[in-house]
Amino acid sequence: ARWPKIKPLETITEAPVLLPDGTVLDVPGYDEGTGIFYEPNGDYPRVPVSPTRAQLDAAVAELDDVLSDVRFEHPHHRAGFFAALLTPLARPLVNSPAPIFLFDAALAGAGKGKLARIAAIIGTGRAPAATQFNGDNDEMTKCLTTFLSAGDRIILFDNVVRKFGGAALSSVVTEPYWRGRLLGQNRSWSGPVNATFFATGNNITLDAQIIA
Repeated sequence: ARWPKIKPLETITEAPVLLPDGTVLDVPGYDEGTGIFYEPNGDYPRVPVSPTRAQLDAAVAELDDVLSDVRFEHPHHRAGFFAALLTPLARPLVNSPAPIFLFDAALAGAGKGKLARIAAIIGTGRAPAATQFNGDNDEMTKCLTTFLSAGDRIILFDNVVRKFGGAALSSVVTEPYWRGRLLGQNRSWSGPVNATFFATGNNITLDAQIIA
């Protein structure tokens, strides 16, 4: 429902984000064009309208410094990390699903959980909302509904130990809107899927529905 005198609120962000017109929302307050409310949780610098090459290089150098102790096995693994970091920032640009980002390793203690949290903190200003992956479809539906209704911008499935996928997870990452029953409550919620999904684990096995 829409009420003429009440502004629609699509989401709240605590860090700057890209808007559909290509500009950066970095001024606190309500954006009329998108319904996004920006309430910074830190002292973020203003983003230049036309950044110079030197400014871009300096920004990349700062990120590389954060990742100085990270050993990516291949260059495309590093590219995948940057995609995970940048997707939450660019989420308002597209009214379509975003991919799940896997932080996978061959053994425990490799730092995949820390890397996922670094991406979330840089991208949103806070650590991700973490939960365990449950292979039960009904329970996953309730879990996803609860996190989405809370407005969490990144949802992390931490330490996946079983085959990752299923009908509920496949649906939430392929549809722009979601409806389901809330966890522990006898009521439903429906709304847009504005979150980005991360998962960590050792040698994660993917369900065929997720691969497709």
